[in-house]
Amino acid sequence: MMTQDLIAQLSQQPAARPMRPGRYGAVLVLAALLPLLGFWGIMGLRPGLLQMLAQPVVALKTALPLFCAGWSLFAVIRFTRPGARLPLWPLILPLLVGIGLIVYGVAPASGSAQWTPFYISECVGLIIVLAALPIVVAVHVFSQGASTRPGASAALSGLAASSLAASGYSLYCTQDNPLFFVIWYGIAIGVSTALSWGIGRSRFSW
Repeated sequence: MMTQDLIAQLSQQPAARPMRPGRYGAVLVLAALLPLLGFWGIMGLRPGLLQMLAQPVVALKTALPLFCAGWSLFAVIRFTRPGARLPLWPLILPLLVGIGLIVYGVAPASGSAQWTPFYISECVGLIIVLAALPIVVAVHVFSQGASTRPGASAALSGLAASSLAASGYSLYCTQDNPLFFVIWYGIAIGVSTALSWGIGRSRFSW
């Protein structure tokens, strides 16, 4: 086939529909909500949830990963466009809050945490499982964009998905010691983000 014939054939094919940022965000949030709704339906929410959320530390257990999810979702949408730059300064706030919570968690007044293998594996394992579906969906959808950094885009997709999963799981979790939830939620989010990065690097290595 001559080059001119190939160009003519390609020009006659319908153009691929560009990915809309709003669609990406809606799909990722929906994919994160589906497993969470199933989890809440089976396991329920923690007793006295509204009263517990009135406590600042308990509220931060939900709000901190939710903030990370919002930032990473914004970031990965930006990365769907070629040459996009990413501001990192918004991460200073959750980093400082996380450090402050760890320091507070060491104090006896923060309450005890159950550092048993069961509770640790339950926390980390459930967050990773809840993040699996939105990670797969997110990596698939962002591939329709034009990111020049597929590994970073996939990692941000994993960060958004796992942060949403952690925020939703926190409504069930009764471990309110900041030392527990900052460390183990963070590890679960980190593992999910690394797995998503690996998928992006292996599947979209352009």
